[in-house]
Order: sequence, then C-alpha cells, then structure tokens
Amino acid sequence: MSDELILHDGRQLPATPDLRRALREGVDSVLADELAKAGEIKTPEDAASLVRRFGAMTETLTDYGRAFGDTAKIVKDVLREHVSQTSISGGPGNRTPICGFGDRHRNH
Repeated sequence: MSDELILHDGRQLPATPDLRRALREGVDSVLADELAKAGEIKTPEDAASLVRRFGAMTETLTDYGRAFGDTAKIVKDVLREHVSQTSISGGPGNRTPICGFGDRHRNH
C-alpha cells in the first residue's frame, strides 16, 4: 500500500513516518527555544510563553487531525459510492465488501 498523498496542486505530503518525525523535531525545537528564552523555570510566570505557544500548537494540530479525519471519511464515501456502482460489487443487493468498505460501513 502506498503511503503517498498528492495534493491537487501536485505537491506531495511526506510519508507518515517522515511527517511524524518532522513534527516531533519541530516540537523539540520549539521547546528548546522556549526554555532558552525563559531560562530556569521557577514560577508559572516563567513558563507563560511556553504554555501559550504549546497551547496554540495543540489547537493547530487538533485542527489538522480533524481535517485529515474528515478527508479520510470523504475518501471512504467516494470509494463506497464508486464500488457500489460497478460490477465488482455484484450489483444491487449482492455487495461484496472491497478493502473493508461494504454495507457495514454505511451511515458512519
């Protein structure tokens, strides 16, 4: 199975392990920057910038997660729609699940 995802403008997203690694490296880099700016953290005020920055990162990553999840649902729906219209499904009433996309996934 290909881990390749091409966007409409031809750009390719990195493979998931590479993306995961790049995101982790980004988190580590931001943490190092924030700790260098704050110095030794002894009070909540010392960590205020780090808390704000990581809070914003959390919101952004959560939004990306939703976008990927929503797109995965669209892909499943498109596949189900096209598979159900082909002879591969065996015609109406005689559907064979293809790649885990059968009637049991309807309405999900």
